Parts: sequence; structure tokens; C-alpha cells
Amino acid sequence: MVFLPSELTSLERLSKTATKELPSAVRHALAAARGQPHYWRSPASLARFVFNTAVVLHKRGVRGDALQLFRESLAGLTETLGWQHDETREAAACLINCLAELGIQAHSEPLVLEHLLAKFRHEEGEESESTLEALRMVARDRYLCGDHKGAEALAQEGLASLSRLAVDAGLPPDAPPPQLLAVWTRLHHVMSKVLIVGEHFDVALVTCRKVLTTLDRLPASEETAALVLLMNVQLGSAFFHSDDMRAEQVFKDALPKLHGQSDYGIIAFMLSEILLKRGLVNESRKYLDKAEKALPLHFAADTEVALQLLAVRDKLEVAIRTCSQCSLMADSSSDLKSCSACKAARYCSAACQKLHWKTHKKACERIVAEKTAMAAGSGGAGPSGDGLDGTT
Repeated sequence: MVFLPSELTSLERLSKTATKELPSAVRHALAAARGQPHYWRSPASLARFVFNTAVVLHKRGVRGDALQLFRESLAGLTETLGWQHDETREAAACLINCLAELGIQAHSEPLVLEHLLAKFRHEEGEESESTLEALRMVARDRYLCGDHKGAEALAQEGLASLSRLAVDAGLPPDAPPPQLLAVWTRLHHVMSKVLIVGEHFDVALVTCRKVLTTLDRLPASEETAALVLLMNVQLGSAFFHSDDMRAEQVFKDALPKLHGQSDYGIIAFMLSEILLKRGLVNESRKYLDKAEKALPLHFAADTEVALQLLAVRDKLEVAIRTCSQCSLMADSSSDLKSCSACKAARYCSAACQKLHWKTHKKACERIVAEKTAMAAGSGGAGPSGDGLDGTT
């Protein structure tokens, strides 16, 4: 890289600064540099200076501060010089090295992902395994950042490349090349997420079912089982908006296999919403408790998630304490009795239960039938509608 004399002087001064005083000296040097935009010969000059300051910090072992400056310099060089420029690549390589030394996965850095994708496209072509995997990760990252159109475009691009590879290998165009099964599935996973966000639920169901049908034909393995679980969760998410019973069944089947994974809390929360909507208050409360315990810690600071949890919790507390006939709100849930058949309706007295039976009968029979169906033929008595129990 080419420097102005004053840049070299500043860098030389920093390199001679005692390690203990170095972070403070760097902050002052950068503040002075950023305060004089007219001084730099081009927009890339400041990014170069930031990069070389990061190199000084890194060599002296001040890796945390160096990491932040490597990120800043990579962003600046990318914007001003482009992905393919040697200086941008050098900055990306230094950032990846610093991340590795700090034990941070490089794939957690969006700029690194974009750089890797550009690098693989340039060096290995559009249809190499490395390019497709990088493309899949960038598509996932764009979805998580809210860029759903960008995620969809990349997923479609990747799936088109996979179709060409399949045809070249003598396979049907919608079949995954064996060595790229995981990439093929995960690109469809991104597509189904985008479709669900866009409320194209029928198309999302078709996508999920197509992938699951393909996976079912493959020999059993740990990888295939993990991919089946991944797509089943998406299948349930598509049903969540159109078919409560099917979504409940899919989620209940998937949940035990998701222990320790980030999706566990989200699926438990969606289950609690489904069950509350269907009047199954006790079951809803059980899954809401699971969701609150399992949701990742970073959701604790997410206001939207916190409000959603509180809203469902408030609805549950009201439902648990409200008589289904007269709407009397009891002091506690123990003051009400549940319908002995479906356990969903709650009453303050036998008189209210008898008055409500004409209204409740069809719903009671439906809930019992659904429970029986989901128990896979385990059997059980039908709804009698003439009794209360003490379940709370």
C-alpha cells in the first residue's frame, strides 16, 4: 500500500508507543485522521490508514481493538475498491486470521462471507462446491438481516446452478447432486423461509414437501436425518398459518429432536400459540414455559420477542381464570373446573357447564377427535359433555 509521508510518520509513532498506551494513542490518531476528510487523496486512503493501524495493533497483541479496525477497513476498502482488489483481499485475509486467533467463526462475519463468495466465484467459477456453499451462507445472512429479496435472488441463483450440475450428471434437474445434498436442502430452506415471510404459504408447503420426498428416498444417515428435521420445522411453519392441527402434529414430532438447538424455543412458542388459539390452555402453558426457558439469551434483549411472550402469557392467564359460559373471572384458576372430555372449556359451576353444553358440544367433539388422531390410535373415551373435573 502507498502512504503519504504524514501517514508513515503517524504509523511509525504508533509502532513505538508502549503497548499499555497503544489503544489510547490509536483512538487519538484515528480521531485526528477522520476529522480531516479533505486531507485524504481518495476515499480509499482513510480505509488504508485504518487497516495499517489495525496491523500495528495486531502485531502488538491488542487483538480485540485490531478486530474492530480490520472490520472497518474491510468495509471501507470494499466500498471504494471492490471485492476483487488486492488490498481488499489482504484486509479480508487479516480479518479472518484475527477472528481465528480469537476463536470466532469467520462465517459469522457478513463482510467475510461476501468476500469469500466473490473470491470463489472469481477463482473457481459459479458452480463450484465452495462457491455454492458461500452463496448459501450469504443468502441465509441476508434473510436474517431482513433483506428477503436479496436472499431469494441468491437462493434461486444457487438452485439454478445446482439444476445445471444435475443435468450435466445425467440426473433430473430438480434432483440434488449427491455431494451437494446439504447445500441443495439448505437453499430450499432459505427459499421456504422467504415464501413464508411473503405469506406464500401454499408454495412454501410444495417446496418443503418436494425436498422431504427427495430426502426420504435417500439412504438413512445422520446428515439426512438432520436435513429432514430442518425441513419438517419449515413445513410446520407453513402449516402454522393455514392448518393448526397439522402444524401442531409436525411441531410435536420435531420438538424432542431439537433439544439444545436454537429452534427449540421458537417451535415451543409457536406450539403454545396454536394450543391457546384452540382453547387448550393447560397444554399451551406447558409449551410457553418451555419456550421461555429455551429461547436463546440474545432474545432477552429483543423487545418484540419479549412483548410476544408477554402477550401470550397474559392471554393464558385470562383464559385460565375465565368461565366459558358467564365470563366471570375467578381469583385463581383453581376456582374453575374443566370440561371432563376436552379439558379446554372452564366453568365456575355445574350450572354454567350445562347451559354452555349446546354451544360447546361441537367444539368439544372436534378437540377430542383431534387429540385421538394425534395420539395415533391410542384410543380413549369420547366426549360425554355431562361432567366436570378438577383439572386446572
